[in-house]
Amino acid sequence: MQARLGTVFQDHKVSAVFTGHDHHYHRAVAGGIQFVTTGGGGAGLYDTDAPQPETVKYAKVHHYVCVDLGPERARCRATDVDGNTIEEFEVLARAVSAGK
Repeated sequence: MQARLGTVFQDHKVSAVFTGHDHHYHRAVAGGIQFVTTGGGGAGLYDTDAPQPETVKYAKVHHYVCVDLGPERARCRATDVDGNTIEEFEVLARAVSAGK
């Protein structure tokens, strides 16, 4: 992803990137940005590629993610279909320069 998008997330003060398609749960942190893959909605599950140093949590499980969004932070909870918490984490808003 870094090779394709370069510094666009950093340049635009992005706090988190949520993606899907890969059928598993994966969260990584790079450059202060949370990267969450949430694709465990019901189809067959995939193994992840080899975990990278940025990987914080990985689970090959059907799941969903709830995000409670506020002005300064987002509280996130990943839950498997049996109701077990995979993990909870916060995403803090990044400072945005005035006039941008």
